[in-house]
Amino acid sequence: TDKPAIKLDGTTVTDTTSPKGDAVKVTGKIEGDKLIITALDGAFDGTTGVEETYAIEGEFLVISVKNIATGTTFTEKRGKA
Repeated sequence: TDKPAIKLDGTTVTDTTSPKGDAVKVTGKIEGDKLIITALDGAFDGTTGVEETYAIEGEFLVISVKNIATGTTFTEKRGKA
């Protein structure tokens, strides 16, 4: 599925959909050496959705996904096989 491009200025909202077809509003920004993508769903008031952070650490891509509603975060570290 093609998704629209996300501007990385931290303020431009891009309308898209979740894999289930629900409406999602996405913003993106570069903060230091990290790419941060925030995807809001539900009431779009900042209380539900996810914040994804992508960073390079040495030879690894580190991806953290935070559930905005609960504050729960999981982190995945990816490297060459």
